[in-house]
Amino acid sequence: MARHLNSSEKDLLIRKFGKCNSVKFGDFSSTDGAADSTFRRWQKLYEKRGAERLVRISSDIGFKYSDCDSGDYKREILRLRIENEYLKSMIAREYGTIDEAVSSRDEDFRIVNILSVDFPVRDICTLMGVSRSGYYKWLGREPSEREINRLAMMDVIERVHAEHPTHGYRWVSAYIRLNMGIKVSDSFVYKCFRMLGIKSRTKHKVKITTSKAKENFPNLVFSAWKMVDKPRSVIVSDMTPLDILASRVELTMYFDVFTKEILAWRVGERRGKRKHYIEGLRDILMLLDGKTEPTVLHTDRGNVYSSVAYNKLIRDKLIVRSMSRAGKPTDNPVSEALNGWIKEELYTDFRIDRCRSRKDLNEILERYVHFYNEERPCYAIGYDTPSNYKKRYYKGELER
Repeated sequence: MARHLNSSEKDLLIRKFGKCNSVKFGDFSSTDGAADSTFRRWQKLYEKRGAERLVRISSDIGFKYSDCDSGDYKREILRLRIENEYLKSMIAREYGTIDEAVSSRDEDFRIVNILSVDFPVRDICTLMGVSRSGYYKWLGREPSEREINRLAMMDVIERVHAEHPTHGYRWVSAYIRLNMGIKVSDSFVYKCFRMLGIKSRTKHKVKITTSKAKENFPNLVFSAWKMVDKPRSVIVSDMTPLDILASRVELTMYFDVFTKEILAWRVGERRGKRKHYIEGLRDILMLLDGKTEPTVLHTDRGNVYSSVAYNKLIRDKLIVRSMSRAGKPTDNPVSEALNGWIKEELYTDFRIDRCRSRKDLNEILERYVHFYNEERPCYAIGYDTPSNYKKRYYKGELER
């Protein structure tokens, strides 16, 4: 009775038959000691699970150790090592730590190279059904243009991530396309992230606070944020604290809901002071000067936003006030979401915590606002930049 074949031998036989176009099926199966029906069953399994290369738990290995000499032991160990390398390749491909575009021949030669430390190359190539001369040719080949480009792109991705570690692969992919003019897909950047072992870092901590301010203005927006269809029709504002300079300062920003652009920003050195809120509002009034359609200004119910001095500035302007409900930060999702990301990027990417003077703080904030408006891909607008998104709107390139 013929000895049972393990999964690696079956795989080798099937691939060998695929290369022998001139040999009849019956002659080939009988020559290799396999019944026609059995060999056809192996082929069907291979067609269904070819990517796995028929690697399974070797319950079909009919190897009798008591009947074999040392050469048989070494051959069986080599078979098991080959199976093990195939299994590792399958797992690595599944988790994205190797390139899926690698050909089966390159994978075979890579396994030969790994096992050549412990086994003769001749024995490995014979058992795997690959050419020994082909292996040596592969070993001495120059890297292809595709491999060189892949390594260069991995360097670019690693550098962008090092500069902006708070973001994931989709953001990095969009940043490279927008600011470097390089065509790269999200899936490729994702695989590079896995191969390089890099992940986005976060410092964001969720902190829920409630407001006891009186209701001065109704909420005119509620859940209609996605209905905003033009620039500067709805503007939102909020404050976020920054712990720097051995103290806490307040950063107040005004956002365009449609383009997500930072329209104005101011910094206050003391908590509760209204000066930077009002100066930011004056900047907005200058931007809206000459506008013939009303603009909704939505804020929370903070003491400054509901103060008489703040709202007196817009009393005779084409600005309609709107406020979130008390204790409902979800009524202002645009500001809450953007403030969270901006705060993370300021600390992690721009290292605002290293500021030693007010001048350093202002320089970093000016540099960040330019980066945010002109270079930073924004998920909410299809990974475009706020500035370019506004230009596309006025050119009529956006669907209305």
